[in-house]
Amino acid sequence: MGRNKLRVLAVSGAALLTLSSAASAAPSKKPTGPAPAVRSSGKGVKAPDAYGVAASTRISVLSYAFQGNEPLNDVIADDGDSYRGFTSNTSLGFSASVSIPAGATITGIGFDNCDNTVTGTMNMTLYDRFGDHEVNIVASGDSSTASGCGFNDYVLETSYDVDTNEDHVFEIFISQNIVDPTLKFRSAYVTYLRRVHPGPVAPTFNDVPTSDFGFQYVEALVAAGITGGTGGGNFSPDGNVTRRQMAIFIAKALGLHWPN
Repeated sequence: MGRNKLRVLAVSGAALLTLSSAASAAPSKKPTGPAPAVRSSGKGVKAPDAYGVAASTRISVLSYAFQGNEPLNDVIADDGDSYRGFTSNTSLGFSASVSIPAGATITGIGFDNCDNTVTGTMNMTLYDRFGDHEVNIVASGDSSTASGCGFNDYVLETSYDVDTNEDHVFEIFISQNIVDPTLKFRSAYVTYLRRVHPGPVAPTFNDVPTSDFGFQYVEALVAAGITGGTGGGNFSPDGNVTRRQMAIFIAKALGLHWPN
């Protein structure tokens, strides 16, 4: 499926682009200055939820979770197959929240849409809203015109780290520039990787200093309540692990076991 017109903006760490509340999403005000993006090879493939720092997780949001930006005036059509689009020339914008865990690194965005128009296009923007009307643009991408139905999977050239969820709300904004029955979308999604916290300034255990190659991983287990060490302020990093201890580590890490 040919999708060739793309704009993506990704900002990370201290280089975040901070906007005022006036920059809240509007169909006529798309983010400017994006870098070229890289198309994903797995178009439309739902990545499985996975533990670990190497496997990606994709959070998908169906079109029915989105609300028009002018709910009292917007007229939205539903084709019966979960595709939705505007039939009124009002806000032309949909919004929905998406839950991204703290410690995640956002690596991609995408959406599933249809476009058989000559001049029409749809845009997806992911916002990180926080504080008093502050917002960071995480990424933004456009679909191409007259390209039929399919998935637009885009990889951020610069990933976006989520260090905390306190006072942060992630918003997906979908907009279209014209009213046309063939211009519609079915879902939007965010792809991320997990990270291990770098650890505190001072070590918890005497025998696992900050210079130890396992420091951040041991400290992550401590912070998560998975281990308390071997006593006497030590962790015994080179000691053997019994099957009992292994069971405790795994059960605590996964939150096992609660029956349905």
